[in-house]
Amino acid sequence: MTKLYFVRHGKTEWNLESRYQGSGGDSPLLTQSYEEMEELAKHFYDVDFAHILPVQLSELE
Repeated sequence: MTKLYFVRHGKTEWNLESRYQGSGGDSPLLTQSYEEMEELAKHFYDVDFAHILPVQLSELE
C-alpha cells in the first residue's frame, strides 16, 4: 500500500510575529523547531521512502 506523508517546515520568529516570509527575507528556525525535527526523524527512521518531493514557495503562490 502506498503512503503519503506531508511535513511542514518548522516555526520561525517571523511566524510568531505573523510576518511574511519568502523571497523578501528569511528568519532562522526556533530552537523548538529543531527539537521537533529530531522527534520527527525518530518517527521516520524505519520508513523506506521511494520519493521525497520538496515544494518551493514559488510553487505554492
